[in-house]
Amino acid sequence: MALLRFTWACALKDLRRRARDPLALLLWLAIPAVIGGLMSSLFGGSDGPKPHAEILLVDQDQTFLTRLLGGGGAESPFVFESVELEVGRERINAGDGTALLVIPEGFTEAVLREEPVTLELVTNPAQRILPILAEEALAILSEGVFYLHRLFGDELRMLVDGPEDGADFFEDLRVAELSASINRRMRGLDQYLFPAAIELETELLQAPAGEQQSPGFGQLFFPGLLFMMLFFMAQGQSEDLWAERSAGTLRRVVTTPGQTGGFLLGKLLAIGVLTALLTALAAALGAWAFDLDLLGLLPGLVWAVAVGLVMTLALFVVQLFASSQRAGNLLSNLIVFPLLMAGGSFFPFEAMPGGMADLGQRTPNGWALTQMKALFAGELAGQALSSAVLWVAGTGLVLFVFCAWRLRRNFATGA
Repeated sequence: MALLRFTWACALKDLRRRARDPLALLLWLAIPAVIGGLMSSLFGGSDGPKPHAEILLVDQDQTFLTRLLGGGGAESPFVFESVELEVGRERINAGDGTALLVIPEGFTEAVLREEPVTLELVTNPAQRILPILAEEALAILSEGVFYLHRLFGDELRMLVDGPEDGADFFEDLRVAELSASINRRMRGLDQYLFPAAIELETELLQAPAGEQQSPGFGQLFFPGLLFMMLFFMAQGQSEDLWAERSAGTLRRVVTTPGQTGGFLLGKLLAIGVLTALLTALAAALGAWAFDLDLLGLLPGLVWAVAVGLVMTLALFVVQLFASSQRAGNLLSNLIVFPLLMAGGSFFPFEAMPGGMADLGQRTPNGWALTQMKALFAGELAGQALSSAVLWVAGTGLVLFVFCAWRLRRNFATGA
């Protein structure tokens, strides 16, 4: 009973200390949340916004064709904004927009007559992909005009020349000749266009019964971001041993027979409570941001809390062998960040090359992350689940005994 009271008192002491610094707790959650938000914005999520090239348009021709060219559309990758020439040059020089497109006066007439004409396109060097998209679109436009004239060049030139002798309208015979000519050209293309010589068939594949569909953005990234938070928590909590040592708490504990284990157990109890609270908050945030099933996440969240405690014990070992708090912080960073990179926290295994993903899944956190994803998907049960739980429990027990021994033998007294 005395040991239980002491353990509970140690846990309450740690919880009160952490409650005085809530910003540290929120920081452990905020960093993965910010990274997740950036990733979601970068990849667009499952239903996220699609990137658009912002084109500053200077239309000096002001004809139907140029207005049609700058029309865009809801699904178009281009968003056009009409500006004056000087304003457009100032904005593109300041990096505002993807490109500046200048359509010169007489553009439409030159296109219809197949005469040389120059479109001025000034791209933003700060952007890489979208300016190339704008350049390729203009190249396709040029190719389209070339082939249009190969088919209907005479007819287009007749239209731009207008009626003969200054009349307002074409004569009926001239209109009939124009219609017949276009009809003959279309009949010549009949074997290629109606139906098309090349047909594209699309088929939506349905996942077979019982087979999982491809995971969405949240399902891919949320587990790794959750493990990132657990690692940051474990690192921060492990450094608390130095604060306990500086305050003289550890020296008093080790001089009391049989209390080292209770002290360490109380600290783990407090860490478990904090880990559970932040994990639940992260799950609620993930369910809101990525439309995940909160109840379906519950088994995996329990697993995450258990793994978080084992992570903390492992980093306790690092701190207990460090020569100073600065050295302990350096060593823990050298361990934590490579494991985060390789273990699927920054990029999911599904997005990694095969060899790298295989290596990452063999890291301790990569293995634990794989098991948590299986729990989220309902694929880890029975003997496989029991084996995984035994591995985590056994590792945690060994680390606990070792930490208690090292704490009592050397670390508390600074020997």
